[in-house]
Amino acid sequence: MIFASGDTLYSVSGKDGELIWKFKTDNNISSSPTLSDVDNDGVLEILLGSEDHNLYCLRGEDGKVIWKFTTGDQVFSTPQVADLAQEGEERVVFGSFDNKVYCLSGINGEVIWTFQTEDNISAAPAIADVHPNKGLEVLIGSWDNNLYCLSGVDGKLLWKFSANNWIVSTPVAASLYSKDKKEVIFGSRDNLLYCLEGDTGKLLWTFDAGDEIWTTPAVGDIKNDGSKDIITASKADKILCLKSYLKKGFKNSD
Repeated sequence: MIFASGDTLYSVSGKDGELIWKFKTDNNISSSPTLSDVDNDGVLEILLGSEDHNLYCLRGEDGKVIWKFTTGDQVFSTPQVADLAQEGEERVVFGSFDNKVYCLSGINGEVIWTFQTEDNISAAPAIADVHPNKGLEVLIGSWDNNLYCLSGVDGKLLWKFSANNWIVSTPVAASLYSKDKKEVIFGSRDNLLYCLEGDTGKLLWTFDAGDEIWTTPAVGDIKNDGSKDIITASKADKILCLKSYLKKGFKNSD
């Protein structure tokens, strides 16, 4: 098991809870660790951000640093890993409080592309195929109130959508209405849950949750009726289950 407390990352045995190794950064760790074989060597690496401005790639077996990348500010965003260009090379994507989205090589941490937003980024990105261009897309929110859809290949802006307050919720992409298209669902500090067309960023509907939404929504057919349901939570101390209806909006499920 891998977890962080304060400025230290710990690896403990899932069998008996014994410490395997620990790794100390120079400030608190607010990013969740991500486990992935980023260099395709058959062994898992660990990626995590720290408030010391760095993103670290560590060896899973002993916690030794393989590479680290220094941003211009704190890293709260949990990194995501995917073959964004669909060419067999894993890339690491995350945001920083220096207002930038970074895409790095999983092998050596070299910059492949960056994208500049207008304010801090604390949310983790989502990676999905929502647009007909080459490769996968990166979806990420910023404190500038915008949700961005970027090309995973080169970081080009494909579309952006403006909410009315910070976006700290990580978006989710899911096929709500058709197997051929995906919608993008996310929350904002403006109390609204948004559903957008994945390929254009066009607004389909909103739902007022009564208070700020910081959490990542979940999507699935939990009522087993053939229709997707959306689970979200807000600071109003409520967990909401919504059933989506195109054009009709949606209603709370029973």
